[in-house]
Amino acid sequence: MLSVPVRAGAGQVYLSDLNWQTATIGWGAIHRDLSVSGHTLTLNGVKYAKGIGTHARSTITWFLNRSCTRLQASVGIDDEVPENNSAASVIFRVYGDGSLLYSSPVMQAGSSTQVIDLDITGISYLQLRANDADGSIDSDHADWADARVTVTGKLPASTLRMKSPFVIHSSSPEAEEMFNWAKTRAINYVQTSEMTNNIPCYWAGLLDRPAFYLRDFAHQALGAHLIGLDRENLTMTRQFALSATPERKYYPLWAFAFDGSIYPLDYHNDSNFVREVPQAFEVTACALDLYKWTGDSTYITEKDLLAFYDRSVENFVWEHDRNNNGIADDNWSQTGNIFLGTCTYNEQSSDNFIEAADGMAAQYGACLAFAGILAAGGDTANSVYWKEEATSLKNKFGTDWYKENQYVRGFRPDGSYGAGFDQMHICYPPRYGLTDMGERNEAALNMLFSHYSSVAFVEARSYHAEIYFRYNQPERGWIMMKNIYYDPRKDYPEISFVLLSDFVMGMMGVDADAGRQMVTTLPRLPQDIGWIEADSVPVGDQCVSIRHEKNVETVLTNYSNKELLWKARFYGNYRQLLLNGNPVEALHDTLDGQLISYINTGIQPGATSTVAVDSVSASKRNMAGTGRFQLYPNPAREHISLFLDVPVRQIRLYDNAGRLWKTLSRPLPGLTRIDISSLAPGEYFLKVTGKDFVVDRKFIKTGS
Repeated sequence: MLSVPVRAGAGQVYLSDLNWQTATIGWGAIHRDLSVSGHTLTLNGVKYAKGIGTHARSTITWFLNRSCTRLQASVGIDDEVPENNSAASVIFRVYGDGSLLYSSPVMQAGSSTQVIDLDITGISYLQLRANDADGSIDSDHADWADARVTVTGKLPASTLRMKSPFVIHSSSPEAEEMFNWAKTRAINYVQTSEMTNNIPCYWAGLLDRPAFYLRDFAHQALGAHLIGLDRENLTMTRQFALSATPERKYYPLWAFAFDGSIYPLDYHNDSNFVREVPQAFEVTACALDLYKWTGDSTYITEKDLLAFYDRSVENFVWEHDRNNNGIADDNWSQTGNIFLGTCTYNEQSSDNFIEAADGMAAQYGACLAFAGILAAGGDTANSVYWKEEATSLKNKFGTDWYKENQYVRGFRPDGSYGAGFDQMHICYPPRYGLTDMGERNEAALNMLFSHYSSVAFVEARSYHAEIYFRYNQPERGWIMMKNIYYDPRKDYPEISFVLLSDFVMGMMGVDADAGRQMVTTLPRLPQDIGWIEADSVPVGDQCVSIRHEKNVETVLTNYSNKELLWKARFYGNYRQLLLNGNPVEALHDTLDGQLISYINTGIQPGATSTVAVDSVSASKRNMAGTGRFQLYPNPAREHISLFLDVPVRQIRLYDNAGRLWKTLSRPLPGLTRIDISSLAPGEYFLKVTGKDFVVDRKFIKTGS
């Protein structure tokens, strides 16, 4: 199949990269660089990377202010409409300042692509219309593929599309390619001014549904912040928060159209709409992160939002806790009907659970977030209360939800439970930190990784990378970032936004507290990436640049006009770290079960500082993050050798699909030799577990 790449010539700009002034459409929503159904623009087998996907009857107008001289495009019915579909019938027309400049023949599915090349010199208003040719708009999927203008003057500022200064550079071309795609695609999903009545928002859901969905929004919000969508995030947060009424038993609505109205596909009335227990908690859970990254006090002071947070963890649970154990439940009707209420995001589940692990994890996350929000607002007493409620949930999960040497997925009305793998139940507890650190959490992560290839939906797999980075498993995290990037459904909006946050919050371990002018870093680079730099990362109304060299050095530049407090962290136990080459006594803490060393330092406006590990000062417990233990040869054919300078409990060998091949229990410090002659050539991982660390290393098994 042929493909037309991004190829705008000198002075040319794609229309999909410009703001249109007005737009209407007969069905669906207009797409930038995708068809109206959200697929790659395709005309007669030729794929186009750029263009406009629309549907009759549509009109799109750009204000060019006489700055352009030429319009070029290829038009036709997108190949997503089968050739045997006779309903499709479209006429493409181009107008300049109200005068007709071009009209295509009647085009049907499979009609030859028409190429447009027009002189538009002196035109102020350029208008593209896709009209039905037979009185019906059925199947009229109209593509303006490769549509671009030649610019010779100055385009009006209102026509220039938003640009985000946030950028990532890396020693890995693959990482840069992934980032550039994700940033461009995420910006294209912004809907704030695409239609006259749209509220500030972005696409969050299936591309044939012009709407934003709660689960998707909660997962996309941090990536949206990185590209400057703070107004959109706050507006969308309010939409969901205000919809959680007593009449709806404190469930927020599942989806809204881009104009802020209730999306009708998922709502019939106040007792018949999509209801899944985790949705009651996820907006609260992400609100604290949005406050910390933006410093916008609205999130912690606005009465309607505070009331929503409180109702989500209190009133909602009262309404949905029939067995009085403090855990939100639903699906007592045992129908599994999402319009009547279920306890899980897993809409394909036949388990008939009334309580599910993903719902409990989201409830735990919301309690912790509400405690943080109250603390930020100065309400210490209530903050302590909700933190204790979160601790109570964690204790229950560790006792009542651990059966047969594994965490269970959920419970049924009769008290029976379901164990084993499931695509949503299993990933949410480690995502929110509900699991017990150590062997239990490690087993949950291993189960998740060993089954990822069986998770059919890319949106479910989009959670995996952040989980592995959180627990310092960068090789797995990078594998899962690549897994969703190369998935055929990567154009699902969630993927582009999540990849942005996976890079910064996941791989680079960046956290922020904008209200305190504080940034925290913790490098988690996989072996394939020697260095990575995130430039113009927004923290409040300021920005910073962060660069990691492997996992041993971090450079931070403060672009703000205020002093910044930097908490520079590294995995491992160091007596001291090097601040701009000078030794500074390190502080120590544990994070998700792993030992970290860190220092706090102030960075003046415009200044750059470097913090690095001091390998000479490392204690014998530092192997978790510093790579002190040696693995050689790599690649290897017959055996690999590990030099261990610290006691370990277990070494496990996994293949790239997460299958366990070999286990060594309590190997002695010193040289350990592992026979790999029976393994097929490919990538493998060693998972080394000690008393207070878990670390993985990748190696290559070569052929004979």
